[in-house]
Amino acid sequence: QKAIESFGVPSEQLHYLPNPTQEFRQRDTGVFVDRVAVRSALNLERSPARLVLYPVRGIRRKNLSEAVLFAAANRHVQMVVTLPAESAQEIESYTQIKEFCAANQLPVTFEACHLPPQFFDWIRSADFLFSSSVAEGFGMVFLESWLHDKQLVGRLIEEITTDFEQNGLQLDGMYSQVAIPIDWIEWEQEVEQFDRLFQEVCSAYGNDVLDESAGTSLRDLTFQVGETQCIDYAKLSWRSRQQVILAVRSDGEKKAELFNLNPKFRIPVRSDRQLIEKNARIVRELYQSKKFG
Repeated sequence: QKAIESFGVPSEQLHYLPNPTQEFRQRDTGVFVDRVAVRSALNLERSPARLVLYPVRGIRRKNLSEAVLFAAANRHVQMVVTLPAESAQEIESYTQIKEFCAANQLPVTFEACHLPPQFFDWIRSADFLFSSSVAEGFGMVFLESWLHDKQLVGRLIEEITTDFEQNGLQLDGMYSQVAIPIDWIEWEQEVEQFDRLFQEVCSAYGNDVLDESAGTSLRDLTFQVGETQCIDYAKLSWRSRQQVILAVRSDGEKKAELFNLNPKFRIPVRSDRQLIEKNARIVRELYQSKKFG
């Protein structure tokens, strides 16, 4: 609401029309495949890996490469993405990520929907649910995860989640950015590419002359964490994202630095039952259809 008001829309012309959540019921999903069968589908029968489920279609705004970084950085994690991209505009980037993970033997499974277990079996068997999306319409994952009796980890979208938090939902274990030191990547090349593409987008909308004071360069998006100059991982090109993933996987010092800069990027040792129950109670009280009549 605040974001819309900041564009000049009078508050009296704004109306709160929330999208209600649905309660999770075993009777709605048929017979469950047990957890052993789900892990067997991933060849994890004897593995200590925690199953982290990203229940999403693999389109660009879902920021899949950050899920890959999460799996590469955290020990004993198997990331599972449920659905592939389908549109011609999305398939190329999705395929790049899949092929990169296969070539580097990263612990990420794609298209779980094509494996024998059903969707709700994956949810039931997951240790955590995950989101690294950078743009959402309603942000239902931030509400419905708790109704599935699962703790959500990953990235916040402050334009959406601030309202949820103001209503009591506790999401402070999630992060709003992933700080990456700019000296981990080919920084000048990254700036040049970003600024060129930004200019092209502005030109496509008829804005050929950019105001340099308005903050139009990648340099304007950097920030300090202690003494380290950083950029959010989600702002990087695919080329640089690959460099970061491989560096974190192979270099213990870089992995330690990543967690020092981003302590919330580390997966919890175990899910927090009190947190799940508290957030589920709030969602049931405030975000179900009976609340809205």
